[in-house]
Amino acid sequence: MKTFTHHHRRGNGEKNLMTISDIAKMAGVSSAAVSRYLNGGPLSEQKRAVIQAVVEKTGYSPDTAAQTLRTGKVRQVGVIVPSISSQSVGQITSGIAAELGASRYLMLLADTELDGQMELEYLTALQRNHVAGIILLGYDSSPQLCKALKDCRVPVVVTGQRFADLPCVYNDDRSAARDLTRKMLEHGRKNIVYIGGSEQDPATGIARRQGVQDALREVGLNADGLPRAYCAAFSMEEGHRCMEELLARCPQLDGVVCVTDTVAFGALQVLRDAGRKVGQDVGLAGIGDNWAGPHPLLSAAGRAGSCPDAAAKPGAYRAGRCTGTPDHAGLYAGRARLTVKKEERMKQKLIFLDIDGTLLPPGEMLIPQSTVEALRKAHANGHKLFLCTGRNLRMTAPLLEYGCFDGAICSAGGYVLCDGQVLVDLPMEPEQCSGLSAVLGQHGVDYTLESLDETFAGPKMTARWKFTADAPDKPLNSEAARWRKAMQDGMSLTPLSRYDGQPIYKIVYIAEHLHDLDEAKRLYQDQFVFCESNLDTMDDGMVNGELINRKFDKGTGIRAICRHLGHPQEDTIGFGDSDNDLQMTQAAGISVCMGNGSERLKQLCDRIAPTVYEDGLAREFAALGLTE
Repeated sequence: MKTFTHHHRRGNGEKNLMTISDIAKMAGVSSAAVSRYLNGGPLSEQKRAVIQAVVEKTGYSPDTAAQTLRTGKVRQVGVIVPSISSQSVGQITSGIAAELGASRYLMLLADTELDGQMELEYLTALQRNHVAGIILLGYDSSPQLCKALKDCRVPVVVTGQRFADLPCVYNDDRSAARDLTRKMLEHGRKNIVYIGGSEQDPATGIARRQGVQDALREVGLNADGLPRAYCAAFSMEEGHRCMEELLARCPQLDGVVCVTDTVAFGALQVLRDAGRKVGQDVGLAGIGDNWAGPHPLLSAAGRAGSCPDAAAKPGAYRAGRCTGTPDHAGLYAGRARLTVKKEERMKQKLIFLDIDGTLLPPGEMLIPQSTVEALRKAHANGHKLFLCTGRNLRMTAPLLEYGCFDGAICSAGGYVLCDGQVLVDLPMEPEQCSGLSAVLGQHGVDYTLESLDETFAGPKMTARWKFTADAPDKPLNSEAARWRKAMQDGMSLTPLSRYDGQPIYKIVYIAEHLHDLDEAKRLYQDQFVFCESNLDTMDDGMVNGELINRKFDKGTGIRAICRHLGHPQEDTIGFGDSDNDLQMTQAAGISVCMGNGSERLKQLCDRIAPTVYEDGLAREFAALGLTE
């Protein structure tokens, strides 16, 4: 949302301050919708008509700042923020406005509402309107944003994030979170949970979570298993929601670290209502120095018992002070240092990584920090990294946002990306999809159809996966475990009745008995590999499997990338854990099976790494010399 300030004149001629938010409330639409209306962006005719009626009724017109944006005068600076409702963003914006005003520059404020695409659009729009410069309060660090910032035609300063080759002002978020957690550990807390922000944000999302894990790792606690919940916004309401979730999951918790003070205030209310005494049987801490303002929670803060400063100055209560931590993270400014590469380095390798059970525990979407560091070191050393998975593109895409992958082999080889280019796009033939669906259905086999963006399933299949979600302690193969975790996290499948011919790349099935697949195998075994394993969590004899088109597999995906890059196949390394990784490891120059992998794959691979639960990937990267 562009939050350019506007003026509205009433009948008495008095000039009254009015904002886009005011217009949005009156029209019953979002602020972003009003912004798009004012700037000629895409909008439904219905919303456009409603907004126009309000604008005409109020006499709403842009003030000097907005007029300047259109005239092309240059004494103006665009400021792009992720959420103006955030207290910390408001404080930063206020400081920027004061400095710009003192230099007689106008500030043009754009609120993206945590929308990465909107961030890119505003970056383009501000350049088009000839601003003198842009200040970006960093939220996202996607490859698209990095490129857009480097291609910017006007000076850019990034705050809150660290970008190579750009002027930046950023907090040492990781150290701040680490120091805070250390203090909590010093006070005897052992069962610590974390309320974090979106991991689209490398600073407040990833770095602060990493800092908490660093402190836990220092004292031998299970850092990768840190119980955590994620806020959709840095608000008391979200802190309240996340605290309720964690208290239900981890009733034995004795310490809570929050991504911000505002979130900590929300957590405080939940702990109080649950009868937990903050400062006695549970520690509570937040990062920042936020003004909470008048709020019922302040009375609770004053009674926390472990924080005298809260009672003395409740309006400026800092949850972090309950553990005696520094008020602020260390502040740094400047450009990232250039990395001097070694002249003698291992020959470049192409590294192919299965996801579930290899890169991360089955079903998880958060790569362990030790693995992230290993991936980034290997990438910095000149090696290329590729995801190699049975997941479709939609379920793979979040991992690509880590920024250290050069592409992906999705849908078990049916869809292959390399350096942003599609190399393979081979869905099933429509006749294959319809024929398999029919024969599986006729023999009582439940199945899902996976397109690039959706997974279609009948009600019985949905119930099957729901069953696995309700049996969290039962062992599963990595594919089934992925589905269990997805269902536990609230993933919903698209009803099979809504399938209308989208290209299908893979079929996943559950059969009550192995012989229920006999007819399907008789008709289609020459076209598809039936990759399957028993489901011990269900009735005896149940089989979970997936159909892999014989036209492709993970191995053909590797060969396609090698051909595209002109890279020798012998200089590749494949990591996997299950039988559907067999073709990948056979195609790779060096094959590695995880310690938690299938016995069959272990027998066929060149090396066996420690398990995914033992930092296996990071340790194997080091053993292979990829991170030296």
